[in-house]
Amino acid sequence: MKRRPPEPWPENTAEYIAGGLARQQRKSRDACPYSLGQLNVRSLWLAGWHDTDMTMGRRRLP
Repeated sequence: MKRRPPEPWPENTAEYIAGGLARQQRKSRDACPYSLGQLNVRSLWLAGWHDTDMTMGRRRLP
């Protein structure tokens, strides 16, 4: 696997944005398309999902 240089702002990555969009579409965390073998991009996707979840208030998914 080729390593990418660190992004100066993780919020600008495609994975982070995709995670946020998934949460806005009411998809669960299990919808993450990245496997445990891709922890760097998986963590970015989940961070976007969680940050969007916090801004959405009390609406929660199981």
